[in-house]
This record gives sequence, structure tokens and C-alpha cells, in this order.
Amino acid sequence: MKLHLELQLPQGTLPLYKPFESVQDIQLNAHGTFQYEYVFYFPEDGDYPHYPAHVSDYDDIVAYAPPSVLKVRALEPGHLQSTVDTTTWNYVLSRGSHDDVLKKLDNDPLEGLQVELLIHRLYRDRELFKKVTDILRDRHEYIDRIWSISLVLSGEAGKDQRMRLVGEYVANQAIAQK
Repeated sequence: MKLHLELQLPQGTLPLYKPFESVQDIQLNAHGTFQYEYVFYFPEDGDYPHYPAHVSDYDDIVAYAPPSVLKVRALEPGHLQSTVDTTTWNYVLSRGSHDDVLKKLDNDPLEGLQVELLIHRLYRDRELFKKVTDILRDRHEYIDRIWSISLVLSGEAGKDQRMRLVGEYVANQAIAQK
């Protein structure tokens, strides 16, 4: 049976690896199953409506879940603190201060760095973006997703900084395509 899957991420989320909305055609055999995973995170607390996945046979909806509201709350200070490793990239990027992030970028290996958890901070804070790119440049590290932000923020930066960042991004794009 040929089916059509439509889904979207809950409001208030930022996607990891896939877009906010997705449409996919599925071929299912009798009694077959299909699994589709999508990954996202909530950068802020709140109550977020979620319009769940719907499956159709192109004429009629054949399966869906009811809409829901996801209640997102930060952990209270001290909650599960004994089991949380506060030195991991995941923890520092999601809960650490800007100084914590910069210190970890400057001193630790970049293995395990989940760039997606850093990106939303860089879009919001031009000064943090500048400090992060300075640290990465000093370490001779280039991360495409981070430098691509220069294209968005370039209108706000000074001309010299804008030209340097956009130039680095474009140069690395050319290298990556060879």
C-alpha cells in the first residue's frame, strides 16, 4: 500500500538534522510498519501546541494522533545534579553561560560538539558569534554551520569583519566542493 506521511515539529522547537515540516511517500506491505524519527529541542520553557503526524492514502486520512500541548519546563536547580555531568558539550551548550561555552570551545576537544545546540545562541548574540569564530579561527577549526551565520549577521557587522567572515565561509565552501 502506498501511503503519504505529513508531519511537522511542535511550535517553539528548533530542528536537529531535518526541516520543520516533512512530507514522505511510504510503501507498506500488509501488516508492515514504518518508523520515522525526527529530532528537535525546545530552547525555552513554555506550553507548545503540536499538530502530530498524519498518514493518508492520498484520498483519505488513514491514521493520525490527536493534537496535543507539550509542557516544557527546565529542571529545578539541583534536580538530578548528582547524575548530570556538567562538563559535557551537551550540558554546557544547553545550560552553560556564554563564558562556559567559550571556555569549553577554547580548551576542550571539539569531538561531540553538537553544533545545533550552539547555533540558536549565535543567531541571537552577535558578540558571542564573534568570540566563537575568533576561538575557532585561532584553533584552525572550521565548522560550516557556524560560519554560515555570517551571511545572516553580515549586515550588522563592521565592513572588515563582514568581509572576512563571509570570505572564509565562501572559501571553505569552494574547498569542500573539490
